Amino acid sequence: SFIHKNYRSKITLASIYAAGNVGKSKCTILFEKYYNVSPMEYVKNYRIEQGARLLVLTDMSITEIAYEIGFTDGSYFSKAFSEKVGITPIKYRSIGKGMSSYYELPQSQSQGL
Repeated sequence: SFIHKNYRSKITLASIYAAGNVGKSKCTILFEKYYNVSPMEYVKNYRIEQGARLLVLTDMSITEIAYEIGFTDGSYFSKAFSEKVGITPIKYRSIGKGMSSYYELPQSQSQGL
């Protein structure tokens, strides 16, 4: 819930474990146990999911979307998106305009935060 409410802002590992009222090590262990990724990887994946939604539902530029979802620049967003989704944001947008749904994290990575 903390990540979902604050993904547009700068999120640090310290802010995640403070929000969960646990220590750094415990936070990392819990994320890896329940979501199979580190806390910061979860944040990046959630941002990519939100970016995919915006690519399909808006005409915002890639850079505007990157800033909107908490990335510091469009190039890094494009690279991270391509690595996670398998195609560039531009290609995704062109395909996605005709789709009824958009990229989402597997359920085990998107619930409960």
